[in-house]
Amino acid sequence: MKRLIVCLSQDHGHFNIGSAGAAQNDPLIFANRDMDVDHTHVTFSAPVGKTWVVEASDSVATNAAWTTINAPQIGDDYFHEITDGTSVERRRFYRARGY
Repeated sequence: MKRLIVCLSQDHGHFNIGSAGAAQNDPLIFANRDMDVDHTHVTFSAPVGKTWVVEASDSVATNAAWTTINAPQIGDDYFHEITDGTSVERRRFYRARGY
């Protein structure tokens, strides 16, 4: 069984869900959790002009702790997929952060 996870991208302190209201250079990010195995596939775009990391958290609260789950990806206008091996029993949120 697979379940789509709501993912967040953050730019200038604002959270965007999918591409709604996102600027042209904001990343798109999607996650697909496979309930039969213990990992989540996260796909993100990497717009040119920044280096991108995907971060995960158990909360979207203002003071939430975000953990980087991939090596930095230099923006190249392509989509990239990474795997988060965190247990599927926990709720996770994802965001792409450019610097």
